[in-house]
Amino acid sequence: MTAPPALIEAVLQKLPLVAPEASFDAERGEVLVPVSEGRARISLDTLAKTAATTPAEQWSDLVTSWLATLKTDLAAAEAGGTTSAEQLRVQLKPHEDTPPDEVLVLPYDEQFDVAVVVDHETRVSALTYSQIAALGMSVDEIGRRAVKQTITNELTNLDVRDHTLPNGVVVRVVAQDGNPYVSAILMSLTRFTAGDAPHGILVAVPQYSAVLVHEVTSQEAVDFLVPFSRIAKSMRDDARDPFDSGVYWWAEGTFHRVEIEVTGEDTARAHLPTALRSLIEALPDGS
Repeated sequence: MTAPPALIEAVLQKLPLVAPEASFDAERGEVLVPVSEGRARISLDTLAKTAATTPAEQWSDLVTSWLATLKTDLAAAEAGGTTSAEQLRVQLKPHEDTPPDEVLVLPYDEQFDVAVVVDHETRVSALTYSQIAALGMSVDEIGRRAVKQTITNELTNLDVRDHTLPNGVVVRVVAQDGNPYVSAILMSLTRFTAGDAPHGILVAVPQYSAVLVHEVTSQEAVDFLVPFSRIAKSMRDDARDPFDSGVYWWAEGTFHRVEIEVTGEDTARAHLPTALRSLIEALPDGS
């Protein structure tokens, strides 16, 4: 999580006073609070969104209130087992070779993982193994239910807009402000294309709440990779819920990461995966 440095500093100052048992993971931008059989990882996403519309001089009080509410919510969940199966959701996240041990993260493919999370009114928290035990469900049951509820409850009213660039290329933006589950559409991308996308789809996920797609129809898509990556990077840099600046070519159910090499101040080059060579060679020329 990329939060303003002053906000992170306020969290670090208030933690010993409001929640001395908690710690802060600077790399992930998460507050870690001990719970039975593990730690709850709480993202700063919600706090950062509120801070964005709150004067900076009020951030200290905002952080104090946020931490106090966090402690109350977790204590209630621990004491009363208030996490219910109805709260289960999923987020797709960049793949980690060694995901956290204390929370439920399921492998999706070489590029992404599926994190099972708990949806609260004002925040999202990771589903811990202690919560899994309290739910009394198998991991498979939890995964299936979390996916179903994410699709049904979170992905039905997304904002889908086509943006035509000056060169005539169309980028589709699938988004919903404040919705931390939009990344889950990666599990059903062809829902957002005109057909089955036989040549694949260029994909970027600059924010948890926004996904960029561009259906591949010709060789022109190869030339569009660098501009597409710049759009994604710009959106990620400006995001309150940054995800990744990577560019992916989805084809036949598989995500292939396209590496973008910066070659100069205003130039870059796309390195296409070998696995896509035959598909790219067979593309129409677009003329």
